[in-house]
Amino acid sequence: MKKPLRIHEHVATTLLAGIILVSHLALGIPHIGSFITADEHYWVEERIPDYFDAWARLKWKKTLINDKPGVSLALVSGPALLFHPGGILSCRTVEGHTSTCDPAVTSSLYASFRFPILVTNALMLVAIFFAIRAFSGTAVAFMTAIFAAVSPQLVGMSQIVNPDSLLWSSGALAIFSMAAFLTTLRKRHLITAILSLCLALLSKYVALIIILFLPALLLGIHLSDEDSEKVGRRLQRFLGTVLTSFVPLTIFVLAAPGVLSSDERIIAFLSADTGNIFLPWGAFAASLAVTATVMFARIPKRVVRRLDLTFRWLLAATGVILVLSIMTLIVARLTAPSWDYEIFRRIPFDIKNISDAKYYTDKRLTPTDVAALEFSPFVYSLPAAVLILGTAALFNRSLRVMRDRTSVIPLLMALFIAIELAAFAGSGIRTTPRYVLLTLPIFCFPAADTAVRIGRALRGRLPERLRSFTLPAIITLSVFASLSEFGGNAPFHANFANALLPKDDLTAHAWGYGGYEAVQYLNSLPDADHLTVWSDYYGVCEFFRGNCLTNYTFDKEVTRPDYYVLTRRGMFRYLPRYDDWEQKSGLTAYRYYDSADPAWELDVTGKKDNFVKVIQVKDDTL
Repeated sequence: MKKPLRIHEHVATTLLAGIILVSHLALGIPHIGSFITADEHYWVEERIPDYFDAWARLKWKKTLINDKPGVSLALVSGPALLFHPGGILSCRTVEGHTSTCDPAVTSSLYASFRFPILVTNALMLVAIFFAIRAFSGTAVAFMTAIFAAVSPQLVGMSQIVNPDSLLWSSGALAIFSMAAFLTTLRKRHLITAILSLCLALLSKYVALIIILFLPALLLGIHLSDEDSEKVGRRLQRFLGTVLTSFVPLTIFVLAAPGVLSSDERIIAFLSADTGNIFLPWGAFAASLAVTATVMFARIPKRVVRRLDLTFRWLLAATGVILVLSIMTLIVARLTAPSWDYEIFRRIPFDIKNISDAKYYTDKRLTPTDVAALEFSPFVYSLPAAVLILGTAALFNRSLRVMRDRTSVIPLLMALFIAIELAAFAGSGIRTTPRYVLLTLPIFCFPAADTAVRIGRALRGRLPERLRSFTLPAIITLSVFASLSEFGGNAPFHANFANALLPKDDLTAHAWGYGGYEAVQYLNSLPDADHLTVWSDYYGVCEFFRGNCLTNYTFDKEVTRPDYYVLTRRGMFRYLPRYDDWEQKSGLTAYRYYDSADPAWELDVTGKKDNFVKVIQVKDDTL
């Protein structure tokens, strides 16, 4: 029987949970209403209101508001509609092309939809803390949660109305809660796993990969359990895994009955939008059958021991492969600039399919090149301190797993990361930082494991009067290292790339960042209300109180921009057909992308190639 926590332990636990909660909120609230990224307006102005409208009108088919499906956004951000009915901006159209907006209303609108996401993620980080504490102790649990809470990419995504914003937190909570249940058999962890996995599925179909991972998680914890001989424990674990695999699918259908409206939607749902139902569910059935056989069939103990050793060898190999991949990628990009240029600077990071790389480089891509492209967003999205600590943990645990049962769970987390990254590579999809978000909080767990182990190792070598300060000092230094990188990228957190990335390289365009700051300059001009601005991307017109347009075609006799707001992302959209736009509208923005003397300029996260510029249009051109 578990001993009740003493009062001071309750206070300490509450304090740690509060630190996690406040850290994520404190870092995420600033700038929360001061930008707009691509596609957010679809969720705010159309999809989220459409979800509640479908329920109000009992239009079941329309409850599936997108192919992501993103229903979780409607459930979490929906309360914002009480303050901003319909999610509509207070902009008025002028001459069919330009608009004038109230920047205060725009900020309030987007902050209202984003704040519930930020709060939900902060609460899920606290839940992650309690889940990990159940199987790995308070120190590792706190370190994992705080690493994730201050991770720039994760904070940045908590500020964006996008399905990925809830996938990373709910998906990570589902995995850690399931590990907690399989270790402790406490029902509250099982319930948390089911509900959080449901929220993950409602965010994106790709969360199906978590269900495919559950048999491996079950098998690894079963084989490493000294009490696995007890039939009751085995049965509880197996039934819990089955429930966690299928109950979220049922809840999903209840929350979005529109998924059943056509064969195409059902196939997209059950195949993680790959179109192949047999592959994921065939793999799941096979792995679950193998696990059930190991757990319940009368297999000689020597065979079980060999299976255990084989599984541990697999985990060790996974850890070593991840470590070698991380180190090789970093070293190769720093020491081979020509390779880095051909692969990473010439091939856009947001092409939809890796096969499209042939249009951007003459180099024939080898499997190694493709692997580097797909692996890069994961490596550079992690704060350097977390990446180094986590890599050290995987190497250390891989060496110890054959004799140390505590090494199994950290390496199981590495196995999940490897499975997800391999799935993206195998699908041919060009991986972006946004796609690998779920792997980041998972990797924080081995990083926390290393930090705590270092603290405990040092404690034994210090004078007794200093030992109690060792672990807090290690935690403080580790978190400070992450926060130092966070500050260097503020407030454009979702554009974060760690210090190990070559200086001039990018992992993402600005995606709307910097537009608000550009408008701050424009709105400060004496005649701002009477100016006309043309922007090549989102996030500018919505904050400008004068006339603003993003159309490529307009009546050049009526509309004449006084300023251009130009961005790197917009440049790639605009330049391929700039001659058409010049002929139709007289638009000559292409002349200014290389301007050395802009009226205002911002390099997002300090990268000169990730620019936002305000250019005053000359009299002889548009």
